[in-house]
Amino acid sequence: MIEFRKGLSTEFAFCGESIGFLKLSAAMAKQLIIQTGRYIRQGRHQEPYEEAIRNVLLTSPRDTFAFEDITGMAWIEIDYAADIERDNTEILPRILSSIDNRGQAVIIIQTPEQGEKRIQ
Repeated sequence: MIEFRKGLSTEFAFCGESIGFLKLSAAMAKQLIIQTGRYIRQGRHQEPYEEAIRNVLLTSPRDTFAFEDITGMAWIEIDYAADIERDNTEILPRILSSIDNRGQAVIIIQTPEQGEKRIQ
C-alpha cells in the first residue's frame, strides 16, 4: 500500500475503500496506540482516525500491511433509516443465503446504546 486516506493525491495502479475493519498484530496495535497518543498530545483531536493509521502504515516496512478484496460480498454501512431498509431487503437475505450454503457466518451489530453484539 502506498496511501491510506480519504482523499488520494498520488498515482496508483489499484484503488479501494476501507470499510473500517482492521486486523492488527500486537506490535502494530501498540504502534497505533503510540501514534494516537501523539495526535492527542499535539491537540489534533479532530483528525479522522485514518490519519493515525496512515502514519503507522507509511512508516512501517513495505508489505507489513495488506488488504482483502471484498468485492461482491454482502455488507453495508448503516448511517440512515434507508440503509436499514436496504439491509433488510438486500443484504441480510444474501448473508442468510450464504449461511445456508457454507454453514456459518458472523454478523456484527454495533450501536452506541447497546455496544457490540455477535450473531453466529
